[in-house]
Amino acid sequence: MEASESGYSAICDDFYVNVRLDLRVKQAPDDRTVMDFFERMRRVAPNFTGVKKIDTEWILEAPLGDQRMEWVAIGPGAVRCGAVNPIRVSAAYELATNVLEAIPGYFGIGALDVVSLELTFGFDLDTDQDHYEAVHDTLLGGSRLAGLMRCDEERGGE
Repeated sequence: MEASESGYSAICDDFYVNVRLDLRVKQAPDDRTVMDFFERMRRVAPNFTGVKKIDTEWILEAPLGDQRMEWVAIGPGAVRCGAVNPIRVSAAYELATNVLEAIPGYFGIGALDVVSLELTFGFDLDTDQDHYEAVHDTLLGGSRLAGLMRCDEERGGE
């Protein structure tokens, strides 16, 4: 499904899909192993061109233009990846699948090493409206729950 087909570009300024794999081992990975892993990612997705290190975390980036990008980050205790404004949501899933399938072979990670796997869909909305009100209206709209919350706010002001 393309982002434009799904309507994401019509309802938000930026959309992203992030995945985070939290691990029990908090030791920083070996730099050479990280570079080998990043080379593997580049063979799968040649758009990955930028590598940088921030503190103890290595980051591989693929700027795709039109405010789009993909990234992979490896650090102590976590492996993360994501896509910002992907053309297709399935492209973000493909990136996460490639990363999660390759990680065990490079870093010796097994099922017992995993603490959690997190999938986040993010939507950035630029608005002049109060942000709490914008989120309230977007998520609850004219629902009964929205009316109930408005009543609670009115009671709290008395």
